[in-house]
Amino acid sequence: MKRLVLAALLILAPFLAQAQTISRIRSDPAYLWAEGWGARPSAADGMALEALAQKLAATDELPGDAAVRQALWRTYLPELEAVSEIIDGPSGSVFRYLAWKDIPKVFESRWRKVRELAASAEQAFRRGETAAARTYCRWAGIYLSSLPPGEYALRDRLTALQERLGPGEEARIRMRNVESETDGILAALGRASRPVAQPRPRAEEISVAQADTASSRPPVDSLPDPARTFPLRLEVPASGFALLPPEPGTAGPPTPESRWSWRVLAAFEAGRIPAYGLMAAGSSGDWGAFLSFRSNFRPFASDYDSTSDGRTDFGYLWAGGGVRSARLSLSAGALRRVAGTLQVYAGAGYGMSSVFWEDSDGGWARVTDLSRSGLLLDAGFCLDAGAFTFCAGACSLGLRVWSCLLGAGFRF
Repeated sequence: MKRLVLAALLILAPFLAQAQTISRIRSDPAYLWAEGWGARPSAADGMALEALAQKLAATDELPGDAAVRQALWRTYLPELEAVSEIIDGPSGSVFRYLAWKDIPKVFESRWRKVRELAASAEQAFRRGETAAARTYCRWAGIYLSSLPPGEYALRDRLTALQERLGPGEEARIRMRNVESETDGILAALGRASRPVAQPRPRAEEISVAQADTASSRPPVDSLPDPARTFPLRLEVPASGFALLPPEPGTAGPPTPESRWSWRVLAAFEAGRIPAYGLMAAGSSGDWGAFLSFRSNFRPFASDYDSTSDGRTDFGYLWAGGGVRSARLSLSAGALRRVAGTLQVYAGAGYGMSSVFWEDSDGGWARVTDLSRSGLLLDAGFCLDAGAFTFCAGACSLGLRVWSCLLGAGFRF
């Protein structure tokens, strides 16, 4: 009986720990949280992300009225997914949470893009390419319209450059990621004209704003209840432009199910012949694919074949004492999310594992009964932890040579 109780406790321990973590975060004012439900984990996670964005829209982190803030925060869903943490809740729910102190991390990538676009605009202006400079300035201005106040020196640089450039034609520059993001921001703002620059506050206004930052945040209990406000319904702002979600079949920001998540890992294969290499994977929703390459980067060339008892086609091997080995593993396959940030993968490919002995004349013989080549099978799991990802699995060459696989890398 005691063994059964102990086994039950071991099985339930992870679930009890998750429940305690969720309960603690709910009651901690240092966190902002949201919960989602769905038939699949990806759908539940998408609902949790939307609800988290809607709670953030009730804060004063971004400028504008409530409707504009709601629409702008929806353009940050990929960043929110990367910065926030996730816990699998009960009954198929997904619990996402974000610390107040980590909210500035959501804006880091866009601030970086504004700085890069400003630098590109200045370089184009110095080269006399005014049309290209105007395009870079316009994109930077659109990004600034979706960012919180701050970086006033950067804003002044762009304003001064725009004044020097003046009105005129723009160049057609193909930067699909920037184009799609700025189009999404303009759609959220409900206008297609040049964004209005945010004025620089006076010194006394900055000090007052910094002093009142903590008190200006609404308490967690006053934020919208996602169970009552989901799905998101946006109102029409005073400008008269409707900020409703896009109709089916029209362009709009990617949904959580359609966004692609990429992983690149350094992989180590531990077996009779150790090898190392890279594993790359991409997924959208619950499914994805991976490609893996490992090797010990030693040559497979040999002068002749031999068996482990020394027999060759021309007699017996006179061993010189040297030994080397070579390993190659190349595989590809499918990736499937099974729970939260846990994915399993399985695939097949080609592999070689060879052992070589040196003879007394300095030649190399491939030991045939210690070498294998042919079908390679890979299987294991990957676990995402914020911007990092880890994997562990097993590898089989011809169902005869076995090794384990470990990997660690980044998710983006």
